[in-house]
Amino acid sequence: MPTEDRVTSILLWIIDDFLELNGRHKQLKADHELGELGADSFDMVELQARIEEALQILIEEQLRVDITFSQLLTLVRKARANAHH
Repeated sequence: MPTEDRVTSILLWIIDDFLELNGRHKQLKADHELGELGADSFDMVELQARIEEALQILIEEQLRVDITFSQLLTLVRKARANAHH
C-alpha cells in the first residue's frame, strides 16, 4: 500500500495525465478546483474511476468539478482508511 506522500504523488500524476496538463500539476495548489483545470462532469466520472483503480479504493461520493485538490486528497485518504477495515 502506498504511503501518504506517495498517494499525493499518484493523485497528482493521474490528474496531470488525465487532464493533459503536461507537467503543470507541479503548479497545482491545494485550493485549485478541478474544474479550473479544465475538467467537466463527464471527466470527473472517468477521473474518479482511474483514481479508484490506481489506489484500489472506493470513494463514497461522486466527485464534482468544484472539488479542490485538498478536498479530493481528504476523500482519498478517507477511502484508504475505510479499505483497511
